[in-house]
Amino acid sequence: MRRFSHISVLAVAALAALAACSKADLSADAVSNKEKSVGVQFTPAKYVTKADDDSKRAEFTGSSFGAYAWATAREGYFMENLDIIKKVILHDNVAWGPRDTTIYWPSKGTVDFICYYPRVVDEGYVYIDPSTIRYVNFDVTSKKTGTPGSYDGQVDLMYSTKAVGYSYVPDQAEEMGYTSVPAIFSHALAKVGIKAAQTYSLKTERGADGKIYTTRWEVRVTSAQFVGAATNGSATFTLNRQQQVSKGLVNWDKPARVKLVGERPTEFKVWTTGAKKFDQNLQLPEDGLLLDILTRNDMGYVTGGFKDIMPDIYMIPQMLESGVQQLELGITIKTFRSCEGGTEEPMGTERINRTVDLRIADSVEAWQINQHTIYYIMVSPAYGDGNGGNGTGDPLRPDYPVNPTDPDMGGGYVTFDPTMEDYLPAVIGI
Repeated sequence: MRRFSHISVLAVAALAALAACSKADLSADAVSNKEKSVGVQFTPAKYVTKADDDSKRAEFTGSSFGAYAWATAREGYFMENLDIIKKVILHDNVAWGPRDTTIYWPSKGTVDFICYYPRVVDEGYVYIDPSTIRYVNFDVTSKKTGTPGSYDGQVDLMYSTKAVGYSYVPDQAEEMGYTSVPAIFSHALAKVGIKAAQTYSLKTERGADGKIYTTRWEVRVTSAQFVGAATNGSATFTLNRQQQVSKGLVNWDKPARVKLVGERPTEFKVWTTGAKKFDQNLQLPEDGLLLDILTRNDMGYVTGGFKDIMPDIYMIPQMLESGVQQLELGITIKTFRSCEGGTEEPMGTERINRTVDLRIADSVEAWQINQHTIYYIMVSPAYGDGNGGNGTGDPLRPDYPVNPTDPDMGGGYVTFDPTMEDYLPAVIGI
């Protein structure tokens, strides 16, 4: 029998980088191409999704981006915030180049390039010079469209490594060629998602009368409010001065804050946050979000079952504080009971409210630049969590010892310890 239900944030994805591009290695040969045009063209290079794994890459999928460039042989801009699009050039070859014009390589000297996405003309929240990229008071909700809790119109801010020292060079054949400028993008924002599942659904046991009884729980998230996180902020990325190259790619140093984690100073790549905060009801079905039980493959690994309370959204990278960035949940738990496979009888409905702190001490202290944090929330419909109520085990692990359709509830049910006081002796005073 249920005493009370509880919510656990049992696992958080290990802050996998959205696109950790600092280790990408693209030589001039790797991005070169042959064509009888000497116009400057770009290769929006695939970027790695893990810093230590160059084999896993994601392609740039935008329709355009902005580009700045400076030439060593002339003053001022070589390109000033040009709109770069995918174009069909000679012989039906496709390349990325400036919209509505062609920019030709200078006859001498080299050119440095910085690309960014999306291109900004009038909004004025991004400023780029040869050694700095600045985002000023950018609001992640400013592009929000649709109904409350929907963020499908958000902007994914991206910036490229600086391509230094590129020039037009004829190849060794007698055919004209060009070097395509690599534009390797990283994400300037963080991404955060929140998912939920139910720990178990059934408990089947034999009663004292010899019959088989089944208790079933149905859990719905009826309300969810995302509060306290900063929606706006500013950040300055500065060119890494330790990377002195005459030709190649130069990374940017990200803004950072240092915080003691345990007794160790730890650096977190975050923005300077503004004053605006989320206070947003997340979009849920009208009758609530019915939670699923985790499904697993033969090896025990989770293959499904989590549902989105908050689909992945772009977030201002920020330090987390206990009691500030939170998820406020309203949950309804319905209990049913049946005997020998007969008709289920409702045993009652419980409505609870819980607040989930999104800072997890020593684990998730910040939402960092170019990182993706996923919270996995497990809702137990009764006091026990399937391990006998002792809270051990991680449902995401293949060795999790709980059978979701017949959990070991241990002490998670109501028992009695009957005792009786004896008669008090009568005292007669004289």
